[in-house]
Amino acid sequence: MKKVYRGYPHQSKPIARFLLVCVLASGLAAVAEDSDFWFDSYDEGVAAAQAADKPVLLDFTAEWCVWCRKMEADVFSDPKVQAALEDFVCIRVDTEKDPRVALAYQVRSLPRFVVLNTFGEITVDRTGYMPVEVFLDALADGRAGAHVKLEANAAPEVKPIETSSQVVDRAIAEAVSDGEAVLLALLSDPDPGVREEALDRILANKEATVPVLIQGLSNPYLGTRIASVEALRGLGIDLAPYDPWATRSERERAASEWKGKWEQAPGKLSEQ
Repeated sequence: MKKVYRGYPHQSKPIARFLLVCVLASGLAAVAEDSDFWFDSYDEGVAAAQAADKPVLLDFTAEWCVWCRKMEADVFSDPKVQAALEDFVCIRVDTEKDPRVALAYQVRSLPRFVVLNTFGEITVDRTGYMPVEVFLDALADGRAGAHVKLEANAAPEVKPIETSSQVVDRAIAEAVSDGEAVLLALLSDPDPGVREEALDRILANKEATVPVLIQGLSNPYLGTRIASVEALRGLGIDLAPYDPWATRSERERAASEWKGKWEQAPGKLSEQ
C-alpha cells in the first residue's frame, strides 16, 4: 500500500515538499525584490529612523526559523503590508549574526516584531506568526503611537559583546576605582576563559588586586572564597590556617586580620 504524507492527503510526500518549496520561493522572490527596504544593521537603521523622524520596526529572525520564512512569503510580500511598512524604518535582525541585539531585547522565540516610537520607546511587541490582517493591525498600533511620548518602555541599550579579556579589563578597573569586589565574580564565572583571564590579570597586578581578594575571603559564596584563596596562594601569600568552610564570623575575622596586615605592610604578605 502506498504511503501518503498526512499533511497533504492527496499528494505523496516528495510532491508535497516540492510544492511547498515553490510557494516559499515565490514569496521570498517578492521580498528579495524589495530587499533595499530593510536595514540589516541595527545601529544604521536606528540612526536612519532618527534622521527621518520615523518609528522603527524590528524583525527578529534567523535562517533556521521556519515561521520567519513563512512571514516573509505570506505577509511581507503582500502589497498592503509593503505599503504600510513605508511609514517605518525597517530593520531585520538576524539573531545568529548579531546576538548583541537579541540579548539586549531578551529575544527567546522567533519571529518577534518590535516597534519603537520616535522617542525610542517600545509601543508594540509581538511574537509568532501573524496573518496579514493581524500584522496590519500591529503596524497600525505602531503608527498611531509613533510620535506619542510614553515616558516608559524605553528600548534597551545595545552594547557590544565583550571578549573575555575585555570583561576582565572592565571588572579590574571597576574594582580598583570604585572599591567594589567586581573582580571576585570573575573568579567563579561560568566561562572558563573569563576565569583564566581573570587569574592571569590578578597575578600580574598584585598591588591592585590583593585587597579585593582578601575581601573575597568573607564572601558568602563558597566558590568565590575558594577562588580567592587559590589566587592569593598563586601570589605567594599563604593564608594558613584560613578555612573557606569556616563559620561566617570566623571568615570575617580572618579577612579583617589579613586586611590589617596588608594595610600595615603592602606587598610584604608573601614574605611572611
